[in-house]
Amino acid sequence: MSYANPFADPATQPPPGMTPDELKRWYLNFNPDAGYTSYLQGRSLYGMDPVAQYAQRRQQHEYNRYLSAASDNPLLGFYDFLLRNPADFESEYKGQSRAARGDFTDRSLTPRTRWVV
Repeated sequence: MSYANPFADPATQPPPGMTPDELKRWYLNFNPDAGYTSYLQGRSLYGMDPVAQYAQRRQQHEYNRYLSAASDNPLLGFYDFLLRNPADFESEYKGQSRAARGDFTDRSLTPRTRWVV
C-alpha cells in the first residue's frame, strides 16, 4: 500500500546530523508501510497465524485513525502514533464471530453435505 502523508513532504531529506536511531525513527514515521511492518514485527504479529493476518489487514484502518489524530497534532508521525496508541488486535480478532473470522470448523456454520446415491 502506498499512502500520502498530508502533513509532510516525503521527498524531503532528513535533517543533517541525525544519529542512526533518529534516522530510523524518521524513516518509519514518514514511510507508513515500513512503519506499520516494523510495528507489527515489534509486537510479534507477523507470519501466517490468524491474529497476525488480521493485524496485517488492519493497516488501512490504523492509518485512518492516524489521520484523525494528525489533524490535532501535525507533527505526529505514523510510527509514533502506533506506539502511543497501540491497538489490541488479539482482542478485536477474538471478539469477532467465527464466521467473521473465517473459521468454519464448527459444523453448525458450514452447509451440510448431502449425498445422493
